[in-house]
This record gives sequence, C-alpha cells and structure tokens, in this order.
Amino acid sequence: NFAHAVEYAADISRGHAVRVQQVDSPPMRGSLAHELLSRALTSSEIRELDTDAATSLAVAELFDREAPRLAAVLYLPGADRSRESIRDVIINSAVRLMKEVRRRGGPVVTETRFSKEAFGTTVAGRVDLLLENPPLVVDLKLSGTKYKREELESGSAYQLAVYANLVGTPNRKTNPAVAYFIL
Repeated sequence: NFAHAVEYAADISRGHAVRVQQVDSPPMRGSLAHELLSRALTSSEIRELDTDAATSLAVAELFDREAPRLAAVLYLPGADRSRESIRDVIINSAVRLMKEVRRRGGPVVTETRFSKEAFGTTVAGRVDLLLENPPLVVDLKLSGTKYKREELESGSAYQLAVYANLVGTPNRKTNPAVAYFIL
C-alpha cells in the first residue's frame, strides 16, 4: 500500500510526517506566542526598557533562548520560514502590547484562571491579559481580525463578556473594558 511504500521505499517515517505536519499548527504557534508574550509582559527587565528597539531585541533574545525548548518542532529541517514567521509575530506583538503596558503603568496579569459561582455552577476562564489603570481584559488571538471585529460590533463577543465578569470585583462600579489583540 501507499503508506508502506512511503515509509520503506522512500525511507520517510511516519513520525517525521507527523512532526512536519505540525510545524504550522495554529494551536502550537498560539501556545508558544501566549507563553512568550506572558513572560515578556511580566518581565520587570523588559518593562523597564525605554525604546521599541530595546524591547524588540529583548523579546528576540527571549524567543531564541526559550523557543527551542518550548516548540522544538520549529527547529526541524524545513521549518525555517515557520519559525521566523512566528518569531516576528511574537516580537512585533510584544512591542505593541508593551507600549500599552507602559502607558497604563499598573500591574499586568497574564494567563490566569478566574472563576465565579453563577447560574448554579462554577463559571471559569483563563484570561490572557489583564491590564489596570483603567482595567482592560485582552484576549490574544493568532488570527481572525474580521470575525472578531464583527463579534465586538454585534455584541456577541461572549468569551470577552464572561472574562470581564470573572475579573470584575464587587468594589468596581463596572466590569473592565475588553479587547481582542490579533497577533
């Protein structure tokens, strides 16, 4: 059969085919971006940098140090374009998000699970980014600009609404503002 011919005659193992297929996996790229952006945005050393160029360099160094361990599949032969693409996305996103973090000046909470009792059950969610001064819940997305904009305009961004409610506290008069950030 074809699988046998590919594996034995062409000497291509199933493991390699699976790994190569996963190089451009949106979930893997998204997970890597979330992890490294979380580290960058909560790093006091990176927050103290005063230029976009310095932030870009620091995040590039973070990527180069951590990505081989977190996403080794990006270092397989043939993955150079995928690796450089997600590296650029993470660096550019970090620079833009860090501008907002510095502008607000308050605490930064990333990748944190919040929960509340509601509707006879526990409602929970993992918030990608919470900024203060004033409070803002940001959900990071790898793609989907048009769709996410339509959700916001139509009032159907339910995931963000749940996050805002989870983060809201009794001493706040209103829930935090919400936003999508498309990486």
